[in-house]
Amino acid sequence: MSSLIDLDANDPDLLEKLAHITYDSFQEHAPSWLPTLARAREELIEACGPGHLGRVLLHEGQPAGWIGVIPGRCVWEIHPIAVAIEQQGKGFGGALVEDVARIAANAGALTVFAGTSDETGTTNLFGADLYKDPIESLRNLKTTGRSPVVFWQKVGFSVVGLMPDEEGPGKPGIYLAKRL
Repeated sequence: MSSLIDLDANDPDLLEKLAHITYDSFQEHAPSWLPTLARAREELIEACGPGHLGRVLLHEGQPAGWIGVIPGRCVWEIHPIAVAIEQQGKGFGGALVEDVARIAANAGALTVFAGTSDETGTTNLFGADLYKDPIESLRNLKTTGRSPVVFWQKVGFSVVGLMPDEEGPGKPGIYLAKRL
């Protein structure tokens, strides 16, 4: 049985479990973004702060993942989403995104967007000089391995942009969005 709850800054046990989930889940795709467990804890505290919303998916009473959101007027940004490695591929990430999309739509938002980076070579954009022709590069985007881009497309998002070198030379940021 699964349920969704608000992220609660006053629940240190939950925050610690989510910090471990967050740190572990980002090591495969964005190891430099959250290089330590302490940074994962900071990300959770930020998601509990003003101007943010956090939702947690509990499965059989234990946290399976969480999603952070920065609400806007028409566009809401998902930042970040983390699902426990042993729970990935079970639909929990999609359930978190669907929950946020419902909340955003009810608040009058028109779009949700997310960014992912390619620090580990999961797209053909990794290592490329994207400044030469970023639009053509984006048009020819191909994924390799377990790219987060595949997850976002599976849950209905479209690739809408990129930022060359966002995470360092040859490590682009890729932006995806979904109309509500």
